[in-house]
Amino acid sequence: MSLFKELQRRNVMKMTVVYVLAGWVLLQVADIVIPALGIPEWGVTFVLVLIALGFPIALIFSWVYEITPEGIRKEKDIAPGESITHETSAKLNYLVVGLLVVIAALLAFNLFGTRGLKTESAVIAVSEPDTATAVDSPVSPGEGLTSVAVLPFVNMSADPDNEYFSDGISEELLNVLVKVKGLRVPSRTSSFAFKGEGKPIAEIAAILKVDHVLEGSVRKAGNTVRVTAQLIDVGTDTHLWSETYDRELTDIFAIQDEIANSIVRALQATLGTEVPAIAESRPTESLEAYELYLRGRFFLRLREQENLRRSIELFKQAVELDPEFAQAWSGLAAAYNVLPGYMTSDPGVYGLAREAANEALVLDGSLGEARAVLAQLLGVEGKFDDALRTFEKALEIAPRDSTARLWYGIQLFQSGYLRQAGEQLAIAKELDPASGLHLGWLGRTQDVLGHQEQALETFQQGMALGRRAAFKQALLILVHQGRYDEARELVSSGALDQNLGGRANFLFIEAVENPDKVSEAIAALEATGQFVSSQYLFLGDTDRGLENIIEIGAFNNTAYAYFWYPYAKALRQQPAFREFIEQHGFLAVWRERGWPDLCHPVGDSFECD
Repeated sequence: MSLFKELQRRNVMKMTVVYVLAGWVLLQVADIVIPALGIPEWGVTFVLVLIALGFPIALIFSWVYEITPEGIRKEKDIAPGESITHETSAKLNYLVVGLLVVIAALLAFNLFGTRGLKTESAVIAVSEPDTATAVDSPVSPGEGLTSVAVLPFVNMSADPDNEYFSDGISEELLNVLVKVKGLRVPSRTSSFAFKGEGKPIAEIAAILKVDHVLEGSVRKAGNTVRVTAQLIDVGTDTHLWSETYDRELTDIFAIQDEIANSIVRALQATLGTEVPAIAESRPTESLEAYELYLRGRFFLRLREQENLRRSIELFKQAVELDPEFAQAWSGLAAAYNVLPGYMTSDPGVYGLAREAANEALVLDGSLGEARAVLAQLLGVEGKFDDALRTFEKALEIAPRDSTARLWYGIQLFQSGYLRQAGEQLAIAKELDPASGLHLGWLGRTQDVLGHQEQALETFQQGMALGRRAAFKQALLILVHQGRYDEARELVSSGALDQNLGGRANFLFIEAVENPDKVSEAIAALEATGQFVSSQYLFLGDTDRGLENIIEIGAFNNTAYAYFWYPYAKALRQQPAFREFIEQHGFLAVWRERGWPDLCHPVGDSFECD
């Protein structure tokens, strides 16, 4: 008899197949179970070694021995008529089929089961907005990305009014570097948050979560400029590169591109890949227009009504000098767009914002900021579905634009999509980690999603960065939790005096403790002439609360976010609320995009929890 037939007769070949299949199943199970039991990673390797060592033993066993009804006996001791290898072979067939079924089930789990696990993880990330940095997104920072923060260059000029110019150099370098694939660059607000504070570079880098820092200085004199820049590896505290540039001011764009390319070349070793040179960007041929634009950006970044009006005038002068200066048009649109948020009435500037944004996009369709302004304006008009679609388009064009993502998150929040808002605002915060504005809105989503301790921590970070609105939100949480003494300490700090009268806030806290004081507190709040709907709702005055939201929301629709707070539950049950939702476009967007977190359809109408 040939060796092949003898192997078949003794079932050695089938035993080999069974052993291999069983070994594969055992490895898959070990790969799942061993990590769950906390056993080190070498545990899987140990199982593999045992399987390998057992293989020759199994082959020898199947050749020398046979399993009979009387037990295991040597092959040579069994008479040919007594052998039952044919019965064993049939049983092995069933065993092979069974193992194949198990293998198919494991493969199906790997292909489809893990997808479900990833979905569950994503839900957790959304419900805990501050952990949403793990979201698989093209703009998520990612631990593997090389990162660099562009700090504001120091103005070394004799004239302190030239500070806008040094800031502008920093800002334009940031705008160039943020486009480099494989490089994470925190947004402008965060990079400029520590200006003039004298914090150590290592501390700033830790807050911004970067491993490199670019810093420098600018000395402007007449028509010449000297720019000094240096790139620092924070981990090793070494200078990767430094350079000084002396140029005529007419060559300012070439200086920016030259510095940016030098930085990229210095980072290539860290990036581990060849990065193409950055093409020269020349937004305008007019140096005067460019200086006006930089000054406009300087005041736009400062916010507040007076600064915004100054920025508008500067942007207008820039586009008068160069009507094809797309970035200046975009800046003008942004300034017009945010101005109503710092006023108590609609000054009629939204139409001007739309004109400027459209002009910017005609000149340069890649400007995400201008498209985000148009999305904001659609939201003001109550065209919420169109607004959300336009924001999504803006983020396709400029996925790393933290302001566009912030506005998108706010629009989702206003529309009732609280978990989606939390996800977007968490990403916006990661893009701009030292922005009090971003932290304030992220804290608000944490609050409405029930994570009040996380929200308080986020608001504290926002307060440290001067975000006054964060004080008000923290006050509401402290009162909601019955922490009245801490709430009074917060009001006593004076942080709220510029936003709301201190006396009104003290009376508000007292009225929550003692209902007999509600009327007095409401009268004091009303006398402030401020946006106090949250306090009205807290004190149970849903009529005044809704009236205040509608009044402010007519020109600043961020007010609609207050619909979704826990203390607005009574308002959400009112017929007046349902009527407002139906008349102002919310219901239409819910039916088109899906129902928000707190509402569900009931017949032809709806109810909200």
